[in-house]
Amino acid sequence: MQSTKLKYQPTPTQASMLYDACKHLAAARLLFRDLASDYTFPHFVRSVCTGAAADSSFALNRFKNIFSKEKFEKFEQQVTEADPFTVEQIKEMVRRMNPEQQSMIENVCMAIHRGETIQVEKNQTS
Repeated sequence: MQSTKLKYQPTPTQASMLYDACKHLAAARLLFRDLASDYTFPHFVRSVCTGAAADSSFALNRFKNIFSKEKFEKFEQQVTEADPFTVEQIKEMVRRMNPEQQSMIENVCMAIHRGETIQVEKNQTS
């Protein structure tokens, strides 16, 4: 019997929430894998972390059943192949900027999103 993909199109808000949830799952999986390989933990703690990493992988792979092949490939690239901590690190850096710097970063992000090429020049200071 051939399985059929669901033809569901989430709203932009739902898609954003789904993306965020999966990014957190991918981050949790990475952390659990790292913890499972830390031999300073007792064996039972490493076993729990190994199981949690497997559970996270299982949950992420469930999306193969609801996305078309093309959408799942894009999903995998954006969520599971990317560093799950990058966005959080960027958010933290932006929080520490003054309003003028934050506005510049927002403008750069919007330009990149539009497909524009951004060139960065390093300023030499003495």
